[in-house]
Amino acid sequence: MFQFLKKSKKSVSPSAGYTSSMPVSTDSSNQNDKPQYLGNADKIHWPKIEFAFKSGNKNYFCWNQDIMISWERMEAAKMIYRELDYQMNPTMLTQHWEAIESLLTDPKKKVEKKMLEIGVLNESMKQAQNLSIRLDTQIKLATVKYFDEYEDPFGYDHKYNLEKVKFWSSNNDISTFFLNLPQNQYLQPSEGLQENFQSCLKGIAVMNIKNMELHSTLMNSENLSQDIKKELDLQKEWMSALSHWSDVPITSFI
Repeated sequence: MFQFLKKSKKSVSPSAGYTSSMPVSTDSSNQNDKPQYLGNADKIHWPKIEFAFKSGNKNYFCWNQDIMISWERMEAAKMIYRELDYQMNPTMLTQHWEAIESLLTDPKKKVEKKMLEIGVLNESMKQAQNLSIRLDTQIKLATVKYFDEYEDPFGYDHKYNLEKVKFWSSNNDISTFFLNLPQNQYLQPSEGLQENFQSCLKGIAVMNIKNMELHSTLMNSENLSQDIKKELDLQKEWMSALSHWSDVPITSFI
């Protein structure tokens, strides 16, 4: 999905995040009966943008070549790929090391109690890192590649894309799209598969939320920088949105 990371060419980014101006209504009357992009990007770029899928009342698009993805979005994707490399969000990993250090340097706790709590933290991290399928990371990467007509396709606004995932989960109508991507072509099409898609997202989200809560309980949060605290809060919001996905009935099937 993201072959653009193998390229080194840097795209010029005119702006960041999303723009608030209203796009022209999407036209779905072309010869392929697919909506055409008529959004906030400069008109010179419209022919390079193609329709991907629809969720709720919004159409989502992508560049017709991954190399066209902007530098800012590429940087966002690189950060998400770090999660794949670590099998864990890097900020959560930082929280883990801070929690270990906090326990080791706590003069009020006995050695036996320290060792027990460190063992609990390590086991929690092992369970989170041993997940064989990272649907949460796939969803995050999708927010980089796919954009609606209201956002800036050159920039990447984390808050806006979090709201995008919340919107997808509230409609629960795009699991078919994800399961039909080339990397999933050998999976057996079924309604049960899509239900498992929901259950898997729920399980990953709940595990990560509990993991963060456990670490917060066993550490001195004052040792964390404000940037780390903000990033952890953002991760909790991501996980909450993914957890909500399974609470909404599926509205389309393979």
